[in-house]
Amino acid sequence: MSADIFRGVSDPEMLPLGSPVLQRKEGYREILQAWLKFDMAARLVWHGGDDVYGAGQRDIAALYEYWVFFRLLDIVAGIFELQKPAVEELIEKTGDGFGLKLKSGRHLAVKGSFESGGRKLLVEFGYNRTFSADKRRTKEGSWTKNMRPDYTLSLWPAEFEPEAAEAQELMVHVHFDAKYRVDRLTELFGSDDADAEERQEQRGTWKRADMLKMHAYRDAIRRTHGAYILYPGNDAPAKFAGFREILPGLGAFVMKPGNGDADLCKFLTDVVEHVCDRATSRERETYHVYRVHEEPAEYQVSQLIPEYETKSKRRHAPPVETSVLVGWCKDEKHLKWIRQSKLYNFRMDTAPGSLRLKPEIAGAKYLLLHGAGSNALPGLYRITSEGPRVISKDALVKKGYPHEPNHDHYLISDVELAAEFEGFEWDFTKLASRQKGRESAWPYHVSLAELMTVKRKL
Repeated sequence: MSADIFRGVSDPEMLPLGSPVLQRKEGYREILQAWLKFDMAARLVWHGGDDVYGAGQRDIAALYEYWVFFRLLDIVAGIFELQKPAVEELIEKTGDGFGLKLKSGRHLAVKGSFESGGRKLLVEFGYNRTFSADKRRTKEGSWTKNMRPDYTLSLWPAEFEPEAAEAQELMVHVHFDAKYRVDRLTELFGSDDADAEERQEQRGTWKRADMLKMHAYRDAIRRTHGAYILYPGNDAPAKFAGFREILPGLGAFVMKPGNGDADLCKFLTDVVEHVCDRATSRERETYHVYRVHEEPAEYQVSQLIPEYETKSKRRHAPPVETSVLVGWCKDEKHLKWIRQSKLYNFRMDTAPGSLRLKPEIAGAKYLLLHGAGSNALPGLYRITSEGPRVISKDALVKKGYPHEPNHDHYLISDVELAAEFEGFEWDFTKLASRQKGRESAWPYHVSLAELMTVKRKL
């Protein structure tokens, strides 16, 4: 500036950014680009820096948490179609220039989508998302206390709003926590006397307490199907699957500059493919959870009930999901034929009293017989056939049916005495859904839960 050529040059009052010389001429163009970068950096205000630099010290854990966010954002952006460029989500104009929105304790969300051959998903990648305590099961949040994972990836079908996806168990939350903690001098300098866990801490590996926190996320935050630790260690990924599928699960992944993210990228890709698969066990499980909690239980079953089916030794289905077919028994001859032939027949036509094949009828597990005088026979018959089949009038007679059939065709099911309900007696008159009058001879169904409410105490 002290050179003779500059002495006659006045101070600049405007910057000719539109000058073709500055924009195009070699040398000038590079200087302009360098100045623009310097000027933008001077205008950027990062409030999150207060968390990292204070009193002349660096909080490495907070800095690691911020770095992981940007790296995760790059990975997520590579898998999903983000609605807006990440930079527009992160930078906002402030009175003193430009502000970086990223700050610990402040929720930041980036939304996108993913479409496979079988399902279109909406996606939200959130930083510092708080899941507030809420007792309503259909709402998002925690059923205990407020929870705030560092990063949350949420996926749900595009046909549903987020609220509806939560209510119908279609939302899938996967959480990540960044863990870089230096709590003791031995973690910095090492110690020959450190036990195994402390040696893990010295290497920057995940702690047992961190894994227990992942369990807390998995248990407390509704619709959480995975929770994972991100840490700057050197180990192979640790993945624990709740069942035989990738979700639900817990685990830990190494994430540090220069280490590569191949394992984490593959894991996220596998998670997306899993959520898009409509035939997974997790998909079936969440559907039944939704149906189970859709309405409160109608009956309370506190009576003794068999724990397993005698023949198969498999656990008994919940009584509320076990359908019992209620059928008419004309007389002793009819009862004797049922026991000997191990068959039970129903009318099949459009006349009143004919059996209508609703799912509860076709899938009934037991048969309760009742006759005149509003009395039910003791015990139950197990329906052993997979749904009723059609039999003609003549074929029914050939099987020794003791009465003259009045219809051309019938429905017939294979039955046998259910040993697990031997000796059970029923106060049939107290059955809430019992048919009365002429309709009492018509077949219908009740749940085993309802039937157990009229079991007589012996």
